[in-house]
Amino acid sequence: MDLKMPKGLSPASRRLWRKFNDIYVLHEGQQAILLEGMRSFDRAEACRKQIDAQGLIVQDRFGADKANPLLATERDARAAYVGALRRLNMHVEEG
Repeated sequence: MDLKMPKGLSPASRRLWRKFNDIYVLHEGQQAILLEGMRSFDRAEACRKQIDAQGLIVQDRFGADKANPLLATERDARAAYVGALRRLNMHVEEG
């Protein structure tokens, strides 16, 4: 089956999407879950880059230190990515 690469994915997500589709045969519904997982992966990575630039601790409007709000967004996006892979019974090997 010749699949069309979804638009809007980062190069890293495109590589993962291709890798998963080389290994697994997915029906349309599973492709949708995989796509949302790849979007969540990209969202987590985008948050990570901003957190790296801003720091783990930021100041609120009163000048008090607080945890960077993007930490929760990154956590939730990573959980959504892992959840999508679990729903599809997939795993990623390191390396």
